[in-house]
Amino acid sequence: MINRNKHGIAPFASSLLSSNIVGTWDHDVTADRVVLDAGAAAVMTGDRDYGGQQIPLSLAFNCLHDQDRPWVFPKLDAVSQGGGDFIADYLVNTKTGIRRLLDYGHLSKSSNGAVQGYGILLDINNIDTDNRHPKVSFEIARQKDLLQSLSGLQVDLGQKSVRAAILIDMLRAEVARLDTGL
Repeated sequence: MINRNKHGIAPFASSLLSSNIVGTWDHDVTADRVVLDAGAAAVMTGDRDYGGQQIPLSLAFNCLHDQDRPWVFPKLDAVSQGGGDFIADYLVNTKTGIRRLLDYGHLSKSSNGAVQGYGILLDINNIDTDNRHPKVSFEIARQKDLLQSLSGLQVDLGQKSVRAAILIDMLRAEVARLDTGL
């Protein structure tokens, strides 16, 4: 196990960056505004310059593949009503071709009725959907090792950073999804 006290957070950041993370999102449902980081903006809108800006949800999904439009928005609307996990596997059109993303986040309703959420986008284009591809088994083992190392970090950061706790939970969910073939 990695000694996080000796190495700091840098190994964890490097591991996260090498885990096919496209980017993150912050969605204010009440205001119909989304903030994507530069990586997410490049893939989801087609323009990384939208990164860090408040944009409408329709622009945030500008590159969503036509075949996924009929179900992605209703699913997001359903979660947006009262909060909960948003987990979706969909296609996007990029400058280099069609990519498959896993969008994983959580929306919460506050006491004043506002709904806000955070999430992460993972590029899962290289994962064979039948889960028999040897790379998948290797990736699962690597992710499980990473998550074991992150457990201690979650204890330290989870109380200080909701986003850190959510990111770690999302990685755990992805490992479970790959492991069970869902």
